[in-house]
Amino acid sequence: MSILRSSIKKDIDLRLSTTLYQTKTFEKTKLAIDKYTSFDILYDVFDLNSKKYLYIQMIENTAFAPFIYNRSYELEELHENNNIFKSCTTLEAVKKHLTSLFKNNKIKLKYEDNKEIIKMEMDVVLFYKPFVVTFDLYIEMSPPEKKDEHLINLYNMNKLDLKNLKELLLYIQQNYKNEEAKKLVEMFRESDIPGIEV
Repeated sequence: MSILRSSIKKDIDLRLSTTLYQTKTFEKTKLAIDKYTSFDILYDVFDLNSKKYLYIQMIENTAFAPFIYNRSYELEELHENNNIFKSCTTLEAVKKHLTSLFKNNKIKLKYEDNKEIIKMEMDVVLFYKPFVVTFDLYIEMSPPEKKDEHLINLYNMNKLDLKNLKELLLYIQQNYKNEEAKKLVEMFRESDIPGIEV
């Protein structure tokens, strides 16, 4: 599927993103993409419009972000993605294999297209031949019913961060008079952080 997914696929992913938390059967794990960023990964199988989907959602847990990465797959799409999925006759079987891959550290993440896509790479073996299967997860804004909550959280976090920076700057100014302290104070002032003016 191209980077610009169809509006139908986006609509399905949006509907599944709001349905995910209403189930009690979803699996949840954590995985880092680099030394600074980690994600909660949730996935489950859903019935929607008389079709079944494996839905995967990733939420950053190392910082607050008002967006998610997600993607849904029908069984036929997985069969087209890679022949290894043809050994699975149900999406529940795919979900079970995913859980096993996560538990055995056989999945890794990497950014693509300026962080618009995260590739989930799975190290698998078929007839003793190792290879990599890839899922592309696309960035989306959080579901509409969570946007207000996310914006309020983001505002409160920015306000707290600014308060902490001001307290740190004041502490440095009051307690250190050497050249390194002057350089730190100057770095703060040159950083163009709103609320920390000269």
